[in-house]
Amino acid sequence: MAPEPPDRADPSAAARARRGEIVREHAERPHSSLPDRSLKLHLLVHEIVEKQLADDDPPEVARTLRRLMASGLTHHQAVHAIGSVVACEALAMLREGRELDREAYVLKLRSLSFEQAWEVALGRS
Repeated sequence: MAPEPPDRADPSAAARARRGEIVREHAERPHSSLPDRSLKLHLLVHEIVEKQLADDDPPEVARTLRRLMASGLTHHQAVHAIGSVVACEALAMLREGRELDREAYVLKLRSLSFEQAWEVALGRS
């Protein structure tokens, strides 16, 4: 049975549908270089970025996605690049025992260049 299209009036339904697509896409064509534990973390970061996009919170995530895609990245590549910022901030939070520094996170998103994003997309960063 084919999945039903997401309700366009409900962004959270669209986000859930997108997250489901990501999980299916990675199940069909997994990143072969990632061990299972790393793949789970990889999918979690995808989910975080997609949720931030769906919630438009912070709005800089969507702006960054549009900017990176306008520069030539695919949606998936741009999500990976944004996800690298998410992962760095999460690691800093754990290491420093602190809450999210929203201002620093937003600044890192704004300063994410195409070149940095491309390195992430190529798996070099």
